[in-house]
Amino acid sequence: MYRNNFYITQSYYNLITLQYIQQTLTVGHITYTKTDGTRYQVQNVSELIDVIIPILDYYPLFTWRYARYLIFKESLMVRNVSFFQDKTQLMELKHLLNLTMTDPSYDSYIAPTFDTKKPSKSWIVGFVEAEGTFGIKKKRNNFYDHYFYLPQTKDMHLLQFIKETLGITTKINLNKNTNCHYLLTTNKSNIEFIISYFDSCLVGPKAVEFIMWKESYFKYRLTNQHINIYETQQQMQELRRTHLNHFKHSIHTNLLKPSDC
Repeated sequence: MYRNNFYITQSYYNLITLQYIQQTLTVGHITYTKTDGTRYQVQNVSELIDVIIPILDYYPLFTWRYARYLIFKESLMVRNVSFFQDKTQLMELKHLLNLTMTDPSYDSYIAPTFDTKKPSKSWIVGFVEAEGTFGIKKKRNNFYDHYFYLPQTKDMHLLQFIKETLGITTKINLNKNTNCHYLLTTNKSNIEFIISYFDSCLVGPKAVEFIMWKESYFKYRLTNQHINIYETQQQMQELRRTHLNHFKHSIHTNLLKPSDC
């Protein structure tokens, strides 16, 4: 028997974001993986057709996963039109779905939606919320840099689009060990634009990191006090290690609200 399964996987650190999605959509459930991960998933056919598909049609995917979505949607329609499923067609669609994970041609795939409609600010905010990092690193002689980092194994066109949108002046680099492309900037004018772009827009756990990062950046610029930056860096690392155990109540009440961005 073939089963359609829509899911979003995040680390336990982002569990509260998945809970927000589940509460908003009022379908699906959340499970936990053995590798400190969480997964929001929807398997019910009627919920997939009535809730998930309309959302993904109205807010189209811009990544290589759009190719998977088209196959997923077709297989869902095949299952829905008849009680007696066309197993041969479903098997072919499953094979095509597997190819999107193994065929190298998908490494350079550009979703046709990107040609007709560009990602909105809300999309970029959500993308960075899941994939980006607002961090602090130590340089020589107790000096520190605030940095913004965004990696991707595919979808170079999206990295380029985000680079241009955020006015990042550094080039896109390649980590040859992981074959992963990434954006990384410590440029002060870049950082200040990024702060203004994302300010009050993040809604998940990364909002806490961003606030600490932003406040420490301006405090460091004004006072140049290295000890304060070191303390902020340690607090942010501890925040990730403890998965927001000390912040859950405030996040539930204050952070997970619809963004105006």
